Amino acid sequence: MVFFGPCTFVSTSFCHVLDAVHLHALQNWILSQILLIGFRTAMLSSAQSFISMKRTITFCMLAWLPGLISLGLHVTYRFSRPRLLELIHRCYSEDFSYSYISGYESFYNSPIPFTIAMLLLPNIPHYFLAYCFRHKQNNDLKRTTMSMTTLRMHSTLRKVSTMKAFLPLFLLADVLIYFFCQLELLPPQFIEYFLGTISSSINILNPVIAMCCFRPYRKMFKEYYRLIISKLSAHPKVMFSEGSSDEVVNL
Repeated sequence: MVFFGPCTFVSTSFCHVLDAVHLHALQNWILSQILLIGFRTAMLSSAQSFISMKRTITFCMLAWLPGLISLGLHVTYRFSRPRLLELIHRCYSEDFSYSYISGYESFYNSPIPFTIAMLLLPNIPHYFLAYCFRHKQNNDLKRTTMSMTTLRMHSTLRKVSTMKAFLPLFLLADVLIYFFCQLELLPPQFIEYFLGTISSSINILNPVIAMCCFRPYRKMFKEYYRLIISKLSAHPKVMFSEGSSDEVVNL
């Protein structure tokens, strides 16, 4: 990987660590979604008494442990700069001798297989549990007596959880593009451009879903939108009259 961002003002190692942290966040994101859906389901059902601060922290630590191991493997990985330059020159004609680069010299002698497994394997229980939890939430909401405001809030949370459950498909697309590039079915430029773009889409869509579904966020953005429109409409408009460009008519 060739770095051109602000991290190059520090060092190559700093860029490598930031890239490892990004992968670490993507891995933990799927497991955190499973915990979030499970926690909301438990709060609606009779298992609410089972949830405690100690057990919640324990579940979070267990879900964080595989990603922490992956982060340690990526951060402590040592690569050979001459070997990486040789591999880069096979795909690119440019000279990267003075660039900030990092990467993995071999697919098998690196943390890449473990990272791919961490990005793919949690998707199987994620979608299964998301379906089961949603089904249980529907039944609990029908049986539980609550005010219309609380019912509307839980229904919104259920809708947000369902929409976010589809976001891990972006990670699957990332892994498929990587494999296609390794099999030389796609040019290596796909790894350079599309992997970062697809993974960044998750970071963008995740808050956008919440902002579009929750009424306080929608109300806030509507007020900002109306404020901007009112300021633009209050600005005086001008037009040139026919005949001379020096004559200006204010409307």
